Amino acid sequence: MLKIYNSLSRAEEPFVPLDPARVRMYVCGMTVYDYCHLGHARMMIVFDVVQRWFRASGYPLTYVRNITDVDDKIIRRASETGESVTALTERFIRYMDEDAAALAVQKPDIEPRATGHVTEMIQMIRRLEERGIAYRAESGDVSVPESGSRSTRPSAIHSISSCGSAPRKASPFGSRPGAMGVRAGTSSVRR
Repeated sequence: MLKIYNSLSRAEEPFVPLDPARVRMYVCGMTVYDYCHLGHARMMIVFDVVQRWFRASGYPLTYVRNITDVDDKIIRRASETGESVTALTERFIRYMDEDAAALAVQKPDIEPRATGHVTEMIQMIRRLEERGIAYRAESGDVSVPESGSRSTRPSAIHSISSCGSAPRKASPFGSRPGAMGVRAGTSSVRR
């Protein structure tokens, strides 16, 4: 039996799919403005193992991992490099795919990009606000209570867009600055 830690109840609970006919797994993917790093590799591998386990256990699965291809960090980086946002994100998506392939991580069934779903995101955020689930900070950012908290006090919130990551400096492990330490097309990890 698969048990999953529920951060709301703060307890391990047996996994029970919402829909017995299909397990749906949504994973927050990369914000593509820089090279992948070891933390990204860990995330990709962990959820690849989980999706493989579901499939091997006979669960029909739809695995979705998003790509954040527009945000302030991306716009700032594109400005710094003199590239268009599209050119920058396409380049880092290509590098991300190379790194995932080098780790033998399978592609998700669906890989939506944020730019293709802005209207739906705005509608979802409005619904969360209307239901009192989301909180609009003085800055205008929309946040939700921390896992396990039912409060919408500013001290108990974190950003909805918190799945991004900080840029990394050049790595001595990779073939390009910031690479995860795995050369695309090989199975050897450099030390």
